[in-house]
Amino acid sequence: MIAISIGMFCAVFAVFSYLAPRTKRRVVGYGLAVDIAVWVLFLAIFGGTGMERMAAVFAAMGVTAFIHTYRFAFGYERIVGRRWVFYPGKFRKVIS
Repeated sequence: MIAISIGMFCAVFAVFSYLAPRTKRRVVGYGLAVDIAVWVLFLAIFGGTGMERMAAVFAAMGVTAFIHTYRFAFGYERIVGRRWVFYPGKFRKVIS
């Protein structure tokens, strides 16, 4: 079960690492919607037997923790009006 959940988390992390930094900030900018989408996606795709469902829950918890840590550390972007507004994180103050 732990190996399955680590594998699912690593797969999401690998896909996330290929995105551009601006795209990452925009994805994590909508934290609650992304959290709900991750949980629904993991439970719908991987939630079969009890062990698979528990692995999906643990993987979704890892992805949620990663998303919120990224948002706290590097900031996020949201749409305000017609443009994207950057909210800086702890380790990033200015967009280069």
